[in-house]
Amino acid sequence: MKKCLFLLVFIAAVPAWAGIPATPVMTLYQFNGKLEIPYYEVEAFRRSGPASPAGFLTQGTSLIPCLVMRDGRPLTDRNGTPYVGFQIVVNSRTATPASTERFKAAWRQRQSLTVTNHHCGAGVRHVISIRKLYALNKAPFFDPPRPAGTRTAPRASSGELDRIVHTFHQSPQCEAANRHLIGRRASLQNAWDSFIRTHRNRWSEQSLRQAKHLDYTMRTAIFEGHLDRGCNAYGACERNIIALSIRNRGRESCSSQQGCRFPGDFQGVASRVSQYNIWDEYLTQVSGLTSCFLRADLGGNQATVGDGHNVRYYHKLQGMYAQNLDSMQRILFGDDQDLRAVFPNVSVGELKSLRHYYHAPAMGKCFPHHARVEYHRSGGQQGARFRADRQHPHSGSSSRRRAGIFPEISCSGGRRPGCGADRRPLSRLRHRWTQGVVAGGESLRALRHSARLPIRHRWTLSKNALLAALGPTAGVDLPRPRPRQAVPGRWRHADGHRGR
Repeated sequence: MKKCLFLLVFIAAVPAWAGIPATPVMTLYQFNGKLEIPYYEVEAFRRSGPASPAGFLTQGTSLIPCLVMRDGRPLTDRNGTPYVGFQIVVNSRTATPASTERFKAAWRQRQSLTVTNHHCGAGVRHVISIRKLYALNKAPFFDPPRPAGTRTAPRASSGELDRIVHTFHQSPQCEAANRHLIGRRASLQNAWDSFIRTHRNRWSEQSLRQAKHLDYTMRTAIFEGHLDRGCNAYGACERNIIALSIRNRGRESCSSQQGCRFPGDFQGVASRVSQYNIWDEYLTQVSGLTSCFLRADLGGNQATVGDGHNVRYYHKLQGMYAQNLDSMQRILFGDDQDLRAVFPNVSVGELKSLRHYYHAPAMGKCFPHHARVEYHRSGGQQGARFRADRQHPHSGSSSRRRAGIFPEISCSGGRRPGCGADRRPLSRLRHRWTQGVVAGGESLRALRHSARLPIRHRWTLSKNALLAALGPTAGVDLPRPRPRQAVPGRWRHADGHRGR
Protein backbone atom coordinates (compact mmCIF):
# COMPACT_ATOMS: atom_id res chain seq x y z
CA MET A 1 0.00 0.00 0.00
CA LYS A 2 1.23 3.45 -0.73
CA LYS A 3 0.81 5.55 2.35
CA CYS A 4 -0.79 8.47 0.58
CA LEU A 5 -3.85 6.56 -0.52
CA PHE A 6 -5.33 5.92 2.91
CA LEU A 7 -5.10 9.57 3.86
CA LEU A 8 -6.46 10.69 0.52
CA VAL A 9 -9.45 8.36 0.88
CA PHE A 10 -9.91 9.45 4.47
CA ILE A 11 -10.03 13.12 3.50
CA ALA A 12 -11.60 12.89 0.06
CA ALA A 13 -14.13 10.06 0.40
CA VAL A 14 -16.88 12.22 1.85
CA PRO A 15 -20.61 11.56 1.63
CA ALA A 16 -22.92 14.03 -0.03
CA TRP A 17 -24.54 15.16 3.21
CA ALA A 18 -23.22 17.49 5.89
CA GLY A 19 -22.00 16.49 9.33
CA ILE A 20 -19.00 14.31 8.44
CA PRO A 21 -16.10 13.89 10.92
CA ALA A 22 -13.44 16.55 10.62
CA THR A 23 -9.92 15.62 9.60
CA PRO A 24 -7.77 14.80 12.64
CA VAL A 25 -4.66 16.55 13.83
CA MET A 26 -1.80 14.91 11.93
CA THR A 27 1.96 14.92 12.43
CA LEU A 28 4.87 15.24 10.02
CA TYR A 29 6.90 12.07 10.39
CA GLN A 30 9.42 10.09 8.37
CA PHE A 31 11.39 7.48 10.28
CA ASN A 32 15.09 8.32 10.38
CA GLY A 33 14.48 10.84 7.59
CA LYS A 34 15.55 14.40 7.03
CA LEU A 35 14.65 16.85 9.76
CA GLU A 36 13.11 19.37 7.35
CA ILE A 37 10.17 18.60 5.05
CA PRO A 38 9.36 21.01 2.18
CA TYR A 39 6.03 22.66 1.48
CA TYR A 40 4.95 24.54 -1.66
CA GLU A 41 2.89 27.54 -2.75
CA VAL A 42 -0.41 26.33 -4.22
CA GLU A 43 -0.34 27.99 -7.62
CA ALA A 44 3.36 27.38 -8.17
CA PHE A 45 2.82 23.72 -7.35
CA ARG A 46 -0.13 23.54 -9.74
CA ARG A 47 2.04 24.88 -12.58
CA SER A 48 5.29 22.98 -12.02
CA GLY A 49 4.77 20.46 -9.24
CA PRO A 50 7.20 20.07 -6.31
CA ALA A 51 10.02 21.97 -7.98
CA SER A 52 10.59 25.03 -5.77
CA PRO A 53 9.75 24.78 -2.06
CA ALA A 54 8.20 27.82 -0.44
CA GLY A 55 9.66 26.78 2.89
CA PHE A 56 10.31 23.88 5.26
CA LEU A 57 8.64 22.42 8.35
CA THR A 58 10.44 20.16 10.80
CA GLN A 59 9.49 16.63 11.77
CA GLY A 60 7.06 16.49 14.67
CA THR A 61 5.12 19.54 13.50
CA SER A 62 1.38 18.88 13.89
CA LEU A 63 -1.08 20.07 11.25
CA ILE A 64 -4.77 20.05 10.38
CA PRO A 65 -4.93 19.00 6.70
CA CYS A 66 -7.51 20.01 4.12
CA LEU A 67 -8.14 19.34 0.45
CA VAL A 68 -7.08 21.91 -2.14
CA MET A 69 -9.56 21.42 -4.98
CA ARG A 70 -8.88 22.40 -8.59
CA ASP A 71 -11.38 21.55 -11.34
CA GLY A 72 -13.24 19.29 -8.94
CA ARG A 73 -10.19 17.18 -8.08
CA PRO A 74 -7.71 17.20 -5.18
CA LEU A 75 -4.35 18.72 -6.01
CA THR A 76 -1.75 16.01 -6.80
CA ASP A 77 1.66 15.72 -8.41
CA ARG A 78 2.12 13.97 -11.75
CA ASN A 79 2.39 10.58 -10.02
CA GLY A 80 -0.94 11.02 -8.27
CA THR A 81 0.44 11.79 -4.82
CA PRO A 82 -1.94 14.21 -3.07
CA TYR A 83 -0.61 17.47 -1.71
CA VAL A 84 -2.87 18.95 0.96
CA GLY A 85 -3.33 22.35 2.49
CA PHE A 86 -2.72 22.71 6.19
CA GLN A 87 -3.11 24.75 9.32
CA ILE A 88 -0.24 24.47 11.83
CA VAL A 89 -1.17 23.40 15.36
CA VAL A 90 2.32 23.06 16.87
CA ASN A 91 5.53 23.95 15.04
CA SER A 92 8.16 21.59 16.47
CA ARG A 93 10.93 24.10 15.71
CA THR A 94 9.43 26.72 18.05
CA ALA A 95 7.47 24.48 20.46
CA THR A 96 7.41 25.27 24.19
CA PRO A 97 5.95 23.40 27.18
CA ALA A 98 2.65 25.17 26.51
CA SER A 99 2.52 23.38 23.14
CA THR A 100 1.65 20.11 24.85
CA GLU A 101 -1.75 21.31 26.01
CA ARG A 102 -2.33 23.13 22.72
CA PHE A 103 -1.88 19.86 20.86
CA LYS A 104 -4.15 17.94 23.23
CA ALA A 105 -6.87 20.57 23.03
CA ALA A 106 -6.76 20.62 19.23
CA TRP A 107 -6.87 16.81 19.11
CA ARG A 108 -9.93 16.68 21.37
CA GLN A 109 -11.66 19.44 19.43
CA ARG A 110 -11.10 17.74 16.08
CA GLN A 111 -12.33 14.40 17.41
CA SER A 112 -15.74 15.82 18.24
CA LEU A 113 -16.04 18.23 15.31
CA THR A 114 -18.18 17.64 12.22
CA VAL A 115 -17.88 19.61 8.99
CA THR A 116 -19.65 19.95 5.65
CA ASN A 117 -16.57 18.86 3.69
CA HIS A 118 -12.78 18.73 3.98
CA HIS A 119 -12.09 21.46 1.44
CA CYS A 120 -9.60 24.19 2.29
CA GLY A 121 -10.67 27.75 2.84
CA ALA A 122 -9.72 30.58 0.53
CA GLY A 123 -6.83 31.66 2.79
CA VAL A 124 -4.81 28.44 2.45
CA ARG A 125 -1.73 29.27 0.38
CA HIS A 126 0.57 26.26 0.83
CA VAL A 127 0.45 22.48 0.36
CA ILE A 128 2.56 19.58 1.63
CA SER A 129 2.87 15.92 0.64
CA ILE A 130 0.34 13.70 2.34
CA ARG A 131 2.94 10.94 2.43
CA LYS A 132 4.58 12.62 5.42
CA LEU A 133 1.41 12.91 7.55
CA TYR A 134 0.32 10.49 10.27
CA ALA A 135 -2.48 10.65 12.84
CA LEU A 136 -0.23 9.74 15.77
CA ASN A 137 -1.99 11.38 18.74
CA LYS A 138 1.31 11.93 20.56
CA ALA A 139 1.68 15.29 22.27
CA PRO A 140 5.08 16.99 22.63
CA PHE A 141 6.90 15.86 25.79
CA PHE A 142 8.59 18.33 28.12
CA ASP A 143 9.83 17.80 31.66
CA PRO A 144 7.81 19.74 34.26
CA PRO A 145 9.44 22.92 35.56
CA ARG A 146 11.60 22.58 38.63
CA PRO A 147 9.87 23.77 41.82
CA ALA A 148 11.01 27.25 42.78
CA GLY A 149 12.55 27.89 46.19
CA THR A 150 12.74 24.23 47.27
CA ARG A 151 15.72 21.94 47.70
CA THR A 152 15.40 18.19 47.55
CA ALA A 153 17.26 16.02 50.04
CA PRO A 154 20.13 13.97 48.57
CA ARG A 155 19.22 10.33 48.04
CA ALA A 156 21.23 7.32 49.06
CA SER A 157 23.31 6.23 46.07
CA SER A 158 24.31 2.79 44.88
CA GLY A 159 27.90 3.59 44.04
CA GLU A 160 29.90 6.22 42.24
CA LEU A 161 28.42 5.74 38.78
CA ASP A 162 24.90 6.00 40.20
CA ARG A 163 25.82 9.26 41.94
CA ILE A 164 27.21 10.69 38.72
CA VAL A 165 24.13 9.71 36.68
CA HIS A 166 21.78 11.22 39.26
CA THR A 167 23.87 14.38 39.42
CA PHE A 168 23.64 14.69 35.64
CA HIS A 169 19.84 14.36 35.73
CA GLN A 170 19.74 17.18 38.29
CA SER A 171 22.11 19.37 36.28
CA PRO A 172 21.41 22.43 34.12
CA GLN A 173 23.09 20.58 31.24
CA CYS A 174 20.40 17.90 31.27
CA GLU A 175 17.68 20.52 31.57
CA ALA A 176 19.06 22.37 28.54
CA ALA A 177 19.06 19.17 26.45
CA ASN A 178 15.26 19.01 26.68
CA ARG A 179 14.47 22.70 26.43
CA HIS A 180 13.72 22.43 22.71
CA LEU A 181 11.69 19.79 20.92
CA ILE A 182 13.93 19.06 17.94
CA GLY A 183 17.50 17.75 17.92
CA ARG A 184 17.26 16.12 21.34
CA ARG A 185 19.50 13.18 20.51
CA ALA A 186 22.40 15.50 19.65
CA SER A 187 21.52 17.84 22.53
CA LEU A 188 21.79 15.00 25.05
CA GLN A 189 25.24 14.11 23.78
CA ASN A 190 26.33 17.75 24.01
CA ALA A 191 24.90 17.94 27.52
CA TRP A 192 26.96 14.94 28.68
CA ASP A 193 30.12 16.36 27.07
CA SER A 194 29.57 19.67 28.88
CA PHE A 195 28.81 17.90 32.15
CA ILE A 196 32.01 15.86 31.93
CA ARG A 197 34.12 18.98 31.32
CA THR A 198 32.50 20.73 34.27
CA HIS A 199 33.05 17.88 36.76
CA ARG A 200 36.52 16.64 35.85
CA ASN A 201 37.87 17.87 39.17
CA ARG A 202 35.18 16.01 41.11
CA TRP A 203 35.32 12.57 39.48
CA SER A 204 37.84 10.75 37.33
CA GLU A 205 37.57 10.85 33.56
CA GLN A 206 36.95 7.09 33.45
CA SER A 207 34.11 7.25 35.98
CA LEU A 208 32.44 10.14 34.17
CA ARG A 209 32.55 8.36 30.83
CA GLN A 210 31.35 5.07 32.29
CA ALA A 211 28.44 6.94 33.88
CA LYS A 212 27.56 8.40 30.48
CA HIS A 213 27.58 4.95 28.89
CA LEU A 214 25.47 3.59 31.75
CA ASP A 215 22.93 6.40 31.34
CA TYR A 216 22.59 5.81 27.60
CA THR A 217 22.30 2.05 27.99
CA MET A 218 19.70 2.43 30.72
CA ARG A 219 17.64 4.86 28.65
CA THR A 220 17.66 2.50 25.67
CA ALA A 221 16.89 -0.57 27.78
CA ILE A 222 13.94 1.14 29.51
CA PHE A 223 12.33 2.65 26.42
CA GLU A 224 13.22 -0.08 23.92
CA GLY A 225 11.61 -2.62 26.24
CA HIS A 226 7.94 -2.89 27.02
CA LEU A 227 7.20 0.01 29.40
CA ASP A 228 3.98 -1.59 30.59
CA ARG A 229 5.92 -4.50 32.08
CA GLY A 230 7.38 -2.07 34.58
CA CYS A 231 9.24 -3.76 37.39
CA ASN A 232 7.90 -7.29 36.99
CA ALA A 233 10.25 -10.16 36.22
CA TYR A 234 9.76 -9.90 32.46
CA GLY A 235 10.55 -6.20 32.51
CA ALA A 236 13.79 -6.69 34.45
CA CYS A 237 14.81 -9.58 32.22
CA GLU A 238 14.09 -7.71 29.02
CA ARG A 239 16.13 -4.69 30.07
CA ASN A 240 19.09 -6.87 31.06
CA ILE A 241 19.03 -8.64 27.71
CA ILE A 242 18.94 -5.32 25.85
CA ALA A 243 21.95 -4.23 27.90
CA LEU A 244 23.70 -7.51 27.10
CA SER A 245 23.18 -7.01 23.37
CA ILE A 246 24.57 -3.46 23.67
CA ARG A 247 27.54 -4.74 25.68
CA ASN A 248 28.38 -7.39 23.08
CA ARG A 249 28.06 -4.94 20.19
CA GLY A 250 30.39 -2.55 22.00
CA ARG A 251 32.95 -5.09 23.23
CA GLU A 252 32.81 -8.37 21.35
CA SER A 253 32.15 -7.05 17.83
CA CYS A 254 32.61 -3.29 17.53
CA SER A 255 31.12 -2.32 14.17
CA SER A 256 30.57 1.18 12.85
CA GLN A 257 27.39 -0.03 11.12
CA GLN A 258 25.94 -0.67 14.58
CA GLY A 259 27.12 2.68 15.97
CA CYS A 260 30.32 1.51 17.67
CA ARG A 261 33.15 4.01 17.16
CA PHE A 262 35.68 2.36 19.49
CA PRO A 263 35.71 -0.68 21.83
CA GLY A 264 33.48 0.06 24.81
CA ASP A 265 31.39 2.69 22.99
CA PHE A 266 28.08 1.72 24.56
CA GLN A 267 26.71 5.22 24.02
CA GLY A 268 27.20 5.02 20.26
CA VAL A 269 25.72 1.52 20.07
CA ALA A 270 22.73 2.29 22.30
CA SER A 271 21.70 5.45 20.44
CA ARG A 272 22.08 4.29 16.84
CA VAL A 273 18.73 5.13 15.21
CA SER A 274 18.90 2.32 12.64
CA GLN A 275 19.38 -0.20 15.45
CA TYR A 276 17.11 1.25 18.15
CA ASN A 277 14.15 3.06 16.60
CA ILE A 278 13.34 4.94 19.81
CA TRP A 279 16.18 7.38 19.08
CA ASP A 280 14.44 8.59 15.92
CA GLU A 281 13.97 12.37 15.80
CA TYR A 282 10.19 12.35 16.23
CA LEU A 283 10.13 9.63 18.90
CA THR A 284 12.54 11.58 21.10
CA GLN A 285 10.05 14.47 20.96
CA VAL A 286 7.15 12.50 22.47
CA SER A 287 8.58 9.70 24.65
CA GLY A 288 10.68 11.26 27.40
CA LEU A 289 13.70 9.19 26.29
CA THR A 290 16.08 12.13 26.68
CA SER A 291 14.32 13.58 29.74
CA CYS A 292 15.83 14.12 33.19
CA PHE A 293 13.59 11.43 34.66
CA LEU A 294 15.81 10.82 37.71
CA ARG A 295 15.18 14.29 39.11
CA ALA A 296 14.59 14.00 42.85
CA ASP A 297 11.53 16.28 42.79
CA LEU A 298 9.82 13.85 40.40
CA GLY A 299 10.12 10.81 42.64
CA GLY A 300 6.91 11.16 44.65
CA ASN A 301 3.73 9.16 44.39
CA GLN A 302 1.45 12.12 43.69
CA ALA A 303 -0.45 11.85 40.42
CA THR A 304 0.51 15.21 38.92
CA VAL A 305 2.70 18.21 39.57
CA GLY A 306 2.68 21.74 38.21
CA ASP A 307 0.37 22.05 35.21
CA GLY A 308 -0.66 18.40 35.06
CA HIS A 309 2.54 16.47 34.35
CA ASN A 310 2.25 12.79 35.15
CA VAL A 311 4.64 12.20 38.03
CA ARG A 312 3.69 8.54 38.33
CA TYR A 313 5.26 8.05 34.92
CA TYR A 314 8.57 9.41 36.23
CA HIS A 315 8.21 7.34 39.39
CA LYS A 316 7.83 4.23 37.24
CA LEU A 317 10.93 5.08 35.20
CA GLN A 318 12.93 5.62 38.39
CA GLY A 319 11.79 2.27 39.70
CA MET A 320 12.92 0.46 36.55
CA TYR A 321 16.26 2.26 36.67
CA ALA A 322 16.83 1.21 40.29
CA GLN A 323 15.78 -2.37 39.61
CA ASN A 324 18.35 -2.90 36.85
CA LEU A 325 21.13 -0.63 38.11
CA ASP A 326 23.36 -3.26 39.72
CA SER A 327 22.93 -5.91 37.04
CA MET A 328 23.46 -3.44 34.22
CA GLN A 329 26.73 -2.17 35.69
CA ARG A 330 27.97 -5.75 35.95
CA ILE A 331 26.91 -6.48 32.38
CA LEU A 332 28.65 -3.43 30.90
CA PHE A 333 31.77 -3.11 33.01
CA GLY A 334 32.18 -6.49 34.72
CA ASP A 335 34.04 -9.67 33.77
CA ASP A 336 32.92 -13.19 32.94
CA GLN A 337 32.13 -13.90 36.56
CA ASP A 338 29.73 -10.95 36.63
CA LEU A 339 27.98 -12.24 33.52
CA ARG A 340 27.54 -15.64 35.17
CA ALA A 341 26.11 -13.98 38.27
CA VAL A 342 23.54 -11.98 36.30
CA PHE A 343 22.67 -14.82 33.90
CA PRO A 344 23.03 -18.10 35.83
CA ASN A 345 23.12 -21.52 34.13
CA VAL A 346 24.11 -20.09 30.75
CA SER A 347 27.57 -20.49 29.22
CA VAL A 348 29.67 -17.35 28.87
CA GLY A 349 30.20 -18.15 25.21
CA GLU A 350 26.47 -18.11 24.56
CA LEU A 351 26.07 -14.89 26.51
CA LYS A 352 28.80 -13.13 24.56
CA SER A 353 27.39 -14.29 21.23
CA LEU A 354 24.05 -12.51 21.72
CA ARG A 355 24.07 -9.54 19.34
CA HIS A 356 20.50 -9.09 18.17
CA TYR A 357 17.55 -8.34 20.40
CA TYR A 358 13.87 -8.47 19.59
CA HIS A 359 11.60 -8.54 22.64
CA ALA A 360 13.26 -11.21 24.71
CA PRO A 361 10.10 -12.71 26.26
CA ALA A 362 8.69 -13.45 22.80
CA MET A 363 12.01 -15.09 21.89
CA GLY A 364 11.90 -17.42 24.87
CA LYS A 365 15.03 -15.95 26.46
CA CYS A 366 13.56 -15.05 29.83
CA PHE A 367 11.34 -17.96 30.80
CA PRO A 368 12.28 -20.85 28.51
CA HIS A 369 10.10 -23.48 30.16
CA HIS A 370 6.87 -21.67 29.34
CA ALA A 371 5.45 -22.56 25.94
CA ARG A 372 6.51 -19.74 23.66
CA VAL A 373 4.06 -17.87 21.48
CA GLU A 374 4.79 -16.97 17.87
CA TYR A 375 2.81 -14.70 15.59
CA HIS A 376 2.19 -14.53 11.90
CA ARG A 377 0.05 -12.39 9.70
CA SER A 378 -1.63 -13.20 6.41
CA GLY A 379 -2.94 -11.00 3.64
CA GLY A 380 -6.49 -12.29 3.77
CA GLN A 381 -8.97 -11.72 0.97
CA GLN A 382 -7.33 -9.42 -1.60
CA GLY A 383 -4.90 -8.38 1.12
CA ALA A 384 -7.58 -6.17 2.64
CA ARG A 385 -7.18 -7.49 6.15
CA PHE A 386 -4.54 -9.15 8.26
CA ARG A 387 -4.84 -11.86 10.85
CA ALA A 388 -2.58 -12.03 13.88
CA ASP A 389 -2.66 -15.65 14.99
CA ARG A 390 -0.75 -17.21 17.84
CA GLN A 391 1.13 -20.45 17.38
CA HIS A 392 2.60 -22.64 20.11
CA PRO A 393 5.73 -24.48 18.95
CA HIS A 394 5.99 -28.17 19.70
CA SER A 395 7.17 -28.45 23.28
CA GLY A 396 9.07 -31.66 22.58
CA SER A 397 11.44 -30.09 20.08
CA SER A 398 14.94 -29.85 21.53
CA SER A 399 15.56 -26.61 19.64
CA ARG A 400 12.62 -25.06 21.51
CA ARG A 401 13.87 -26.13 24.94
CA ARG A 402 17.24 -24.47 25.04
CA ALA A 403 18.55 -23.13 28.30
CA GLY A 404 17.25 -19.62 28.78
CA ILE A 405 18.88 -16.66 30.40
CA PHE A 406 16.35 -16.39 33.21
CA PRO A 407 14.76 -19.28 35.17
CA GLU A 408 11.07 -20.06 35.03
CA ILE A 409 8.82 -18.26 37.54
CA SER A 410 5.64 -20.02 38.58
CA CYS A 411 2.45 -17.98 38.40
CA SER A 412 0.38 -20.24 40.60
CA GLY A 413 -0.82 -19.18 44.01
CA GLY A 414 -1.38 -15.46 43.48
CA ARG A 415 0.22 -12.34 42.04
CA ARG A 416 3.95 -12.85 41.65
CA PRO A 417 6.69 -11.31 39.55
CA GLY A 418 6.26 -12.35 35.94
CA CYS A 419 2.49 -12.65 36.16
CA GLY A 420 -0.31 -10.52 34.85
CA ALA A 421 -3.14 -9.26 37.00
CA ASP A 422 -5.22 -12.26 35.93
CA ARG A 423 -2.50 -14.69 37.13
CA ARG A 424 -1.79 -16.09 33.68
CA PRO A 425 1.86 -16.28 32.61
CA LEU A 426 2.66 -13.20 30.60
CA SER A 427 4.04 -15.42 27.85
CA ARG A 428 0.44 -16.48 27.18
CA LEU A 429 -1.03 -13.02 26.93
CA ARG A 430 -1.85 -11.67 23.51
CA HIS A 431 0.86 -9.66 21.78
CA ARG A 432 0.44 -5.92 22.20
CA TRP A 433 0.59 -5.05 18.51
CA THR A 434 -1.37 -7.97 17.06
CA GLN A 435 -4.77 -8.18 18.69
CA GLY A 436 -7.32 -10.26 16.85
CA VAL A 437 -8.58 -9.78 13.33
CA VAL A 438 -9.29 -6.30 12.06
CA ALA A 439 -10.33 -5.12 8.63
CA GLY A 440 -10.85 -1.99 6.57
CA GLY A 441 -10.34 1.29 8.42
CA GLU A 442 -9.44 -0.40 11.71
CA SER A 443 -6.64 -2.35 10.10
CA LEU A 444 -5.29 0.91 8.76
CA ARG A 445 -5.17 2.39 12.25
CA ALA A 446 -3.18 -0.65 13.22
CA LEU A 447 -0.90 -0.02 10.28
CA ARG A 448 -0.27 3.50 11.53
CA HIS A 449 0.47 2.07 14.97
CA SER A 450 2.93 -0.32 13.38
CA ALA A 451 5.29 2.61 12.80
CA ARG A 452 6.70 1.60 16.20
CA LEU A 453 7.76 -1.75 14.71
CA PRO A 454 10.90 -2.28 12.64
CA ILE A 455 10.25 -1.35 9.03
CA ARG A 456 10.54 -4.93 7.79
CA HIS A 457 7.62 -5.98 10.00
CA ARG A 458 5.09 -3.44 8.72
CA TRP A 459 2.07 -4.76 6.90
CA THR A 460 1.20 -3.74 3.36
CA LEU A 461 -2.03 -3.51 1.38
CA SER A 462 -2.62 -3.00 -2.31
CA LYS A 463 -4.41 0.10 -3.57
CA ASN A 464 -7.24 -1.99 -5.00
CA ALA A 465 -7.69 -3.86 -1.72
CA LEU A 466 -7.70 -0.58 0.17
CA LEU A 467 -10.42 0.90 -2.01
CA ALA A 468 -12.45 -2.28 -1.66
CA ALA A 469 -12.11 -2.19 2.12
CA LEU A 470 -13.13 1.45 2.48
CA GLY A 471 -16.01 1.37 0.02
CA PRO A 472 -16.94 3.76 -2.82
CA THR A 473 -16.25 7.45 -2.66
CA ALA A 474 -18.92 10.11 -3.03
CA GLY A 475 -18.53 12.89 -5.53
CA VAL A 476 -14.73 12.90 -5.71
CA ASP A 477 -12.78 11.47 -8.64
CA LEU A 478 -9.76 9.77 -7.10
CA PRO A 479 -6.60 8.99 -9.08
CA ARG A 480 -7.06 5.59 -10.67
CA PRO A 481 -4.74 3.07 -8.98
CA ARG A 482 -2.49 0.90 -11.04
CA PRO A 483 -3.18 -2.87 -10.65
CA ARG A 484 -1.04 -4.46 -8.00
CA GLN A 485 -1.45 -7.83 -6.36
CA ALA A 486 -1.25 -8.02 -2.59
CA VAL A 487 1.27 -10.63 -1.53
CA PRO A 488 0.38 -12.34 1.77
CA GLY A 489 3.37 -12.78 4.00
CA ARG A 490 4.35 -14.20 7.35
CA TRP A 491 6.61 -13.15 10.16
CA ARG A 492 7.56 -14.84 13.37
CA HIS A 493 9.43 -14.16 16.56
CA ALA A 494 11.80 -17.08 17.02
CA ASP A 495 15.04 -17.89 18.79
CA GLY A 496 16.98 -17.44 15.59
CA HIS A 497 15.44 -14.08 14.64
CA ARG A 498 18.07 -11.48 13.83
CA GLY A 499 16.00 -8.72 15.42
CA ARG A 500 17.44 -5.25 15.34
